Amino acid sequence: MTTSTKLLGLALVLMLLAFPLTSVGTDRDVTWLWWAGVAVLVLGALIPPGLRFVDTDGDTDGDTSGDTSGDTSGDTHDHTDHEER
Repeated sequence: MTTSTKLLGLALVLMLLAFPLTSVGTDRDVTWLWWAGVAVLVLGALIPPGLRFVDTDGDTDGDTSGDTSGDTSGDTHDHTDHEER
């Protein structure tokens, strides 16, 4: 299991934990519990977009959508210089 997969799993657990915390905090009028739920929700929501900006041990998880280094298989343009007439 890669680092990014573990972090995405942690994000899922945090977001699932946030819903009962905010619900119980709101229902029983416990302000600190409600804020804890909101904080956990925000933390869980920031992990997936944060992974886009951080190199997690060099793993790619098969995602090469942004990597174009050396791959010209889909390149249909002729790269020779032509003069315009």
